[in-house]
Amino acid sequence: MRLKVTCLAVLLALALIAAGCAGRTEKSADVENRGQNGLPSLAAKSPGVPEVDGLNPGDMPLCYGPDLKTVYVMNYSLQDQESGVILGDYTKPVDLYRLDRGRRTKVASGISFITQARWSPDGRYLGMAGGRQLHVLDSANDSLNPVNELVNLPSAVFFGWSPDGRTVYVEHENVVNGAVFNVESREGLPSYKIKDNPPFFKAQLSGNLFIGTVANEPSASETVLLDGEGQVQKSVGEGKFRDADGNSILQVGKGDFGLAYYADVNTPEGVLLTDKFIYQCRFLPRGGIIYTTPGETGAELNYDLTVVTQEGQKTVKVSGPHFNVWPDGRFVDICGYRTERLSLPELAVVQQQDHPLYEEEKDKIIACARGAITTYIEYYHRFKNPDDQALKQELSRYYVDTREPVEQVALTDIYEELKSRPALSHLRSGVHHLNGQIKSVEIHGDRAALVAGFSSRHAVIRSDDTDPWSLFRSTAGGWAFETAYEMIKLDGKWYVTGLSTFPRSRERSEIAELVDGFISSCRGNGPAPALDEQSRQFYEQIRGKEIRAGQIQFWNMSEPTALPAPSIRCTPLFACTPGRQDTNWFSAASGLRTGKLKDWGISAARDCFKRLVPTP
Repeated sequence: MRLKVTCLAVLLALALIAAGCAGRTEKSADVENRGQNGLPSLAAKSPGVPEVDGLNPGDMPLCYGPDLKTVYVMNYSLQDQESGVILGDYTKPVDLYRLDRGRRTKVASGISFITQARWSPDGRYLGMAGGRQLHVLDSANDSLNPVNELVNLPSAVFFGWSPDGRTVYVEHENVVNGAVFNVESREGLPSYKIKDNPPFFKAQLSGNLFIGTVANEPSASETVLLDGEGQVQKSVGEGKFRDADGNSILQVGKGDFGLAYYADVNTPEGVLLTDKFIYQCRFLPRGGIIYTTPGETGAELNYDLTVVTQEGQKTVKVSGPHFNVWPDGRFVDICGYRTERLSLPELAVVQQQDHPLYEEEKDKIIACARGAITTYIEYYHRFKNPDDQALKQELSRYYVDTREPVEQVALTDIYEELKSRPALSHLRSGVHHLNGQIKSVEIHGDRAALVAGFSSRHAVIRSDDTDPWSLFRSTAGGWAFETAYEMIKLDGKWYVTGLSTFPRSRERSEIAELVDGFISSCRGNGPAPALDEQSRQFYEQIRGKEIRAGQIQFWNMSEPTALPAPSIRCTPLFACTPGRQDTNWFSAASGLRTGKLKDWGISAARDCFKRLVPTP
């Protein structure tokens, strides 16, 4: 990837898990095409609880107590801090209250927006998950247990209760059976410390049957039917369980790509609702399914909220990826920068208040970076070769080349890379997802420097694979990278002009001096100012030609204007104009810096754009 990044594996293997399904008696049928199968069981119904009333402004009801006389609500915390999000997943802090016959009691402050709230079977403990954090409330004394801290689990995205209500089974972001937590002892273990790798309980169905998950490998799972003792009765299918309504369930595929609906786990025939990345999904109290997926790419931060009922499907744009459905099924609250409240199932906006993520100028800078990276990713995962003019025009919305104060050619850099990148015509389109978080932002008048970290997920599915189950058994991979954007404001609009160029850094000046010396020797037909054989061969090829120094990029510097790490790499970019109007760019990757300027060297690597200097 040409964004000058350090690539990391996104998938985190907490343990080497290999567990079979002993006692398996039946394999599920394949997911059918939705247009053929329909959604026959999503009929309207009563939510089973009274309508919520007696709320303060901003209250978002989570659930009733087991006696249906108390209701738990959350309200956004007053400390509305910047989230640091560029795009992708984020939540906001909330305070938790208990309303009991007109009396209002604060239970917790500043926890993440809650997306899943479930009572233990005995009605004493309330598990609440959101923002990759899990808390368990003991209703007997209002004590709150932070499960992530107590189990040393960095991510908790889903959970289920044991039949006796004493154990919480936790799902890690990348490991479906991540940890267990005992609510009485307040102790827990990550799954790799648990012997025999038993199935994890996730939900109770009708009768004495339960839904559980078996981990076949760290990032894959199979949903199974369990009895009350945790013994596998039958396999339902591959995927990660997300919700149950009677004997109907929802499942997502590997890497959270794809959403499947099963009308009855006893005779499993699934319906594929979407192949997109799923942030959150659940059944509606009054009948139907609701879920969120990424919205359109570009400068605006948006997400898609979809409701499916027997009458049809409706999708609207919302400002956040996570939501809370009222227990009486009348409304859904969106955790986003507009804090929308929508009616169900119509999805009409009944309440909205804008809360910009960033102040005005910073918001424009973040929007530019968002458009720049999402455009890059869309073309990076493209499935046909783009029209050169259309590609450059699209990139020109966010990237630009400039010469002041130094040469920076982000537009040319990204354009040349994407133009030469082969199309992925053998893979299925649209199955990728990107998260982005701000590391730091500096604004200096019409210049700005933004350092951002990104993580990308993708499902590796061949375009000729028509099996709907591909999303549930495909290889889900990804990578992470950090990039420094140099921004410039032109005619009132922000653009990315350099990628990891650090024009104000002392190191950039030192490298420019070294490169200028290399060019002077080249023009004067002097001896090669390099010792290794590759560099001398490179020098001989360009000696005597009219060249000038272009963009200089640093691969591993972490902050603008700051000194780099002891070992970094640099790529000077040169321009050669051999008596013609057009300019041919080429690069030479330097050696490693070990502490002194003289330790830099220019090698013969010319792989930036695959465009060599023309020979005479």
